[in-house]
Amino acid sequence: MVTKLDRFARDTVEAIQVVQKLFNKKIAVHILNIGIIEDTPTGHLIFNIFSAFAEFERDMIVTRTQEGKTYARMHNPNFKEGRPKKQLSTSFSHSEHNESSY
Repeated sequence: MVTKLDRFARDTVEAIQVVQKLFNKKIAVHILNIGIIEDTPTGHLIFNIFSAFAEFERDMIVTRTQEGKTYARMHNPNFKEGRPKKQLSTSFSHSEHNESSY
């Protein structure tokens, strides 16, 4: 069982290879947001098309992210890649200290 096809494999070729191995072992493939993929010509076609779209979607996300970072670097001299570091709140650090003393 797979929850979403775009989380299943890095690209279409890898997805097809994994599903074919499962089919060869007589294992059914169920993708929650699509349904059961059958080991038939139609099932293979549907899976290949959806796999290609999932790969395209991932590639577009990477492209847009890179373009956004490039834009931010050009227009924001203070741009730093990654998540901003957060400081622990004092209540959190105190609660950890209190729990460790028991």
